[in-house]
Amino acid sequence: AGVWAKAIKVAQTHDRIHLKNTHHLYAKHLETLGEIDDAIEHYELANTHKTEVPRMLFNLDRIDDLEDYVNKTEDADMLKWWAKYLESKQRYDRANKYYARAQDYLSLVRVCCYKGDYPKAAEIVTESNDKSAAYHLARQLESKAEYEDAIEYYAKAGCFNHSIRLARKTGMDGELMRYALKSTHSLMLECAQHFEKKGELEKAIQLHHKGGDLSRALDLCFRAGEEGKAAPNKREAQHKNAAVFEMLNNIASDLGHDTNPQTLAKCADFLVHHKQYDRAVELYVMAKKYIQAVEMCLENRVTISEAMVETMTPPEDMDSGEKKALLSDIGKALKLQGSYTLASKKYVQAGDRVRAIK
Repeated sequence: AGVWAKAIKVAQTHDRIHLKNTHHLYAKHLETLGEIDDAIEHYELANTHKTEVPRMLFNLDRIDDLEDYVNKTEDADMLKWWAKYLESKQRYDRANKYYARAQDYLSLVRVCCYKGDYPKAAEIVTESNDKSAAYHLARQLESKAEYEDAIEYYAKAGCFNHSIRLARKTGMDGELMRYALKSTHSLMLECAQHFEKKGELEKAIQLHHKGGDLSRALDLCFRAGEEGKAAPNKREAQHKNAAVFEMLNNIASDLGHDTNPQTLAKCADFLVHHKQYDRAVELYVMAKKYIQAVEMCLENRVTISEAMVETMTPPEDMDSGEKKALLSDIGKALKLQGSYTLASKKYVQAGDRVRAIK
């Protein structure tokens, strides 16, 4: 009926779900009457001003008023809309001013790349740390065959798959290793296979380990150890063996009960060879090689702690004869090192009360 004041009052007091729609309809009515300032006010109350006010002022060819309106706002969407308008008119410097106010770093970098100002684009990426901007710059640099910088900016964008792809393509193995270690497990294992084919076993071992393929990492450790023994230069052989031992020791600390028993036992043998008896006992027990664990302690006079005793104690489901023999051997090892209380306890568990009393 054209009674807008009453319509708005009813919406405010009794029908608030239609309040914004009522303001919007009133704003359109005011626009047809040419009452632009009032129309702007009601578009704002309707929260449709982001699109309706620019449309209205643009259609009326009031570009200066539109610029003044945009300058008064801090709304990112409106600032970006105006920046895109200026960009379409090739007024890049002014467009950048509004992109900066809207914190639209991707558009800032895009404009800089279009103008060929790559140093400025790199500066924006560095200052903003914006991933989408970094990715756009990386793609532009790749198209210009500036692969080293492209790899770096792909990494800043968190797109390690692209960094790895380019590093492999250009033969930059140092960069490939650097970013493979920061990537997903699947990419780590893929890069590990790449280094394995090239014969760079230390890098392959590190990536297999971090990528979760411990069995393969251990197999390569043993292979590298064999190659180290065959090295003609004694110093080189010692260096390789030390590196392999350090890597294998790191891997051994991550092994668990779900690891292949043969792999565990093989790793334990390696640790025994390097006199790392405490860790070797744990691996033998994980592999359920209880007899080897006890024999190793007896042969090498390993000091068995109370915690080690608990891990070496055989499970309940073990054959009773084997279990008694094993408990007796543990008791013997403990007796030899002077741990008489613990030795007595093991002899009791083995059913040998005479030795326990002695």
